[in-house]
Amino acid sequence: MSVLGWPSPRLFAGASLLQGATEVLTSEAETAKALIYGPHIGHPPLRESIAQWLSKTYNVATNMDRICITNGASANLSNILQKFTDPIYTRQVFMVEPTYFLACPIFEDNGFRGKLKGVPESADGIDIAFLRDALQATEAVAVAEQNMTPKLKSGKTYVKVYKYVIYVVPTFANPSGKTMNLESRKKLVALAREFDALIVSDDVYDFLSWSVDPTATDHVSGSVPLRLVDVDSAMEGYSEFGNTASNGSFSKLIGPGVRVGWTDGSPAFAVELSEV
Repeated sequence: MSVLGWPSPRLFAGASLLQGATEVLTSEAETAKALIYGPHIGHPPLRESIAQWLSKTYNVATNMDRICITNGASANLSNILQKFTDPIYTRQVFMVEPTYFLACPIFEDNGFRGKLKGVPESADGIDIAFLRDALQATEAVAVAEQNMTPKLKSGKTYVKVYKYVIYVVPTFANPSGKTMNLESRKKLVALAREFDALIVSDDVYDFLSWSVDPTATDHVSGSVPLRLVDVDSAMEGYSEFGNTASNGSFSKLIGPGVRVGWTDGSPAFAVELSEV
């Protein structure tokens, strides 16, 4: 029986996973490295391998200092909210609509029930003008209410708390399938910087681009626009924690049961996230 949204078990690379696991677990030294407690930010060789793979895939240099290993995209969304938001000080969560519906309860479980607001999806990926107006209106209310400092999360444990969260699936969006163009990505990052917003970008579908040639078997490298995190880091004025976090996962590449993913952000962002 097939379930909508679930991969076919025929696609699972069981033999390759068995080979890789065998190579590690038949080596005493490698077994120790794999099974012992590791650094919070993740196993260094894995972070390095992901950084190299992302650099090759996107044709933009990424280094391991930006990578934090996670328990997958959904769990990591919750971790980001725990570490970088305050459900009182963080005024609003903006989500492109239609949105990935399973993200909504994650926001609500982290204190944002009643604070989720949809932003229309345009032909370019997001209605920037609508979002700007909504941010300005929300900020005016916050200023009037003197909500100017974090209320629940502050001090050394929470060194960066954002005023807003903007949640997007910019490439092959779920459920619409649209891809945000590069100009909209630049405008969105600029807007996030202006209003101290964190863009959480679910980039889990970026690797599912294929050639129109039905005989092709390889992913089309460079076939999607720059990730928002790469747009942010390339623009002048990139801050210590940045205004973007790329949420990645192996669920669409190996299998959803793997429950392993990564965040690509600024080095400071990656370190702080690892402390959740």
